Amino acid sequence: MRPVYVIIDEKARDDFEKEWCISYGYSESEIFTDFEEAVIDFEDFVDDWETNYIIERIDSEGRETVYRR
Repeated sequence: MRPVYVIIDEKARDDFEKEWCISYGYSESEIFTDFEEAVIDFEDFVDDWETNYIIERIDSEGRETVYRR
């Protein structure tokens, strides 16, 4: 699996997974195959005060936070 990058609200994901004990899913998230494109869109999308948003890299090894403001 090649890595993909996802812009996601980390707190909303963690709260959902804690409450329901199932994976949050990424169907409502923007998915990118290029990290630089993800960062550009992140900077355009996320306001300065919204600190819960992150960019995650997802691959066959799992998920990892790769960018946060």
